[in-house]
Amino acid sequence: MYRVIDASYWGKSPLCPDRDVGFGWIELSGLVGYSVGLLGVDMSCDFAIWWPSRRLSDEEAGELYAALCEEDTSGVEPSEAIDAFYAELTAKHPEIDDISDDDVDNTDLCPWSIAFDRSSGHLIIPCVWSKADYVESLLHELANKHGLAIFDPQKGRIAYPAGDGRSPGEGRKKAWWRFW
Repeated sequence: MYRVIDASYWGKSPLCPDRDVGFGWIELSGLVGYSVGLLGVDMSCDFAIWWPSRRLSDEEAGELYAALCEEDTSGVEPSEAIDAFYAELTAKHPEIDDISDDDVDNTDLCPWSIAFDRSSGHLIIPCVWSKADYVESLLHELANKHGLAIFDPQKGRIAYPAGDGRSPGEGRKKAWWRFW
């Protein structure tokens, strides 16, 4: 979730007179920065998925998300679960770069606003706001199925797979009786 700290200007855009525009300082997950944005434009709602090698607090997850946005993947571990999650998600809703130009506005087929940011240890998935509730539900379902954590930077919250009763800071442990 973000909050506006100082709205320097809200009003008609000098470049797009039919749009309202905002300029101001905002805080997003503890990070403060200057924002410029058109109001009434269908912007992106992002979600991040990663293998939960250790349990993070909401604040730590926000810091990891910020690092991932800066292309620093040192905080995530590669996992085959990311590839399985990606394959299942894109079988249902292909990435925006994989659909025809005629289907770009079909958000039922492709609810993504831009291509995913992807490594062997994470995904950042940007969807259009009009599909945010649907996408959030779908991503939680798939993340739970594949044993992955999901971070919502709009809310500043991380969710872990159901049945993961680990306390914060505790890593995933293999059962003593498992050989695989």
